[in-house]
Amino acid sequence: MRCLTLADELAHQGAKCHFICREHEGHLIKLIAQKGYDTYKLEVESQDIFNKKNDNEPVLFHSKWLGSTQEEDARQTKEIIKTLQPEWLVIDHYALDSYWEKKLRPHYNNILVIDDLADRKHDCEVLIDQTFGRDEQDYHNLAPNHCEILCGTTYALLRPEFSKWRQYSLERRKDNSLQHVLINLGGVDKDNITSHILELLKKHLYLNHVKLRWLWALPLHG
Repeated sequence: MRCLTLADELAHQGAKCHFICREHEGHLIKLIAQKGYDTYKLEVESQDIFNKKNDNEPVLFHSKWLGSTQEEDARQTKEIIKTLQPEWLVIDHYALDSYWEKKLRPHYNNILVIDDLADRKHDCEVLIDQTFGRDEQDYHNLAPNHCEILCGTTYALLRPEFSKWRQYSLERRKDNSLQHVLINLGGVDKDNITSHILELLKKHLYLNHVKLRWLWALPLHG
């Protein structure tokens, strides 16, 4: 979704955007195509990708999310972009790092990486990490010296409707009455932290009149 937000703004400014997605369960390829973007699909390969991995290819914490080895993914991506010769290649995937980025170097002018983990090396011109409290020092030795690192919520990739409703939301807060609490830990809560938060909130009497909503969603890959 954050790539779509970026693409929508770039398209508004006259850029031509293309998407390359792997067909994982829950992918958003149909939505991307409906928004008018040329979309290239890659098939999900065997889950036993480590038997195919090149010895030089790093094993990342999220490597199994890729549905391919980095080597094969880079080869398939190269076949698509070598004719496009994009000015910018935007990458947003936890299972890709500098190993993949360097293999595509001959076929793009610049690369922008979207990340929020700061757990692997990148070879890029610009890196965006919109995490609250993130500091560019978190990417010390993870990005090249020439890379422009944009960290923190100042660079959050928000859809236009957030700006549209901002003033309305601020006005609603002026009476200081708390009526709803939304709990959202993102796409994954493997340690069930949400339940602990709910139990703690239930213990506070002043929240008896408040409606709690627990929002949880499965991660979408692709």
